[in-house]
Amino acid sequence: MPAPRELGTRTSCRASATARSQNASSEDSRKRHSVYGFRHGHISALLAEERPDLDAELPAHLLIGALQNGPIVHLPA
Repeated sequence: MPAPRELGTRTSCRASATARSQNASSEDSRKRHSVYGFRHGHISALLAEERPDLDAELPAHLLIGALQNGPIVHLPA
């Protein structure tokens, strides 16, 4: 039987590999979805225009993710 430390290391490696795989697949689905791509490009451009010193890619993803969660999407118009 492996020592507890070895077992934890193997579990951590497996968990990080699974997380990388899930991140890659969610990124692929975002790239394929034209509405997401349009929104991301538009928000990135607006952020870059307002803050040229900022890398606008990540904040654009964060803003879209915050506004596209279940409770927000289902708010009445």
